[in-house]
Amino acid sequence: MRPTYREAAYSLLHLVPQQERSGVYDRFVYESGRAAAELGFCAFDRHRAAHVEEAQVTCPLLIIGAGQDRITPASVVRWVAAK
Repeated sequence: MRPTYREAAYSLLHLVPQQERSGVYDRFVYESGRAAAELGFCAFDRHRAAHVEEAQVTCPLLIIGAGQDRITPASVVRWVAAK
């Protein structure tokens, strides 16, 4: 799984200067489509591959959000951090 150049330009590279985008995009590698599906469609995964037992997470977590992030909005990051 790999985003098209157009998808990447909108969602991942929108803050990279236009003249540098294709060079950055050319370094993209393919990611696991299965992992993306398990995370993106976790409500439909009967095997619960992406399930996290919240009570068992006992270590500190670093949650970072950015105002111009088009993949994970700051509101989602705040929701996760509140947990």
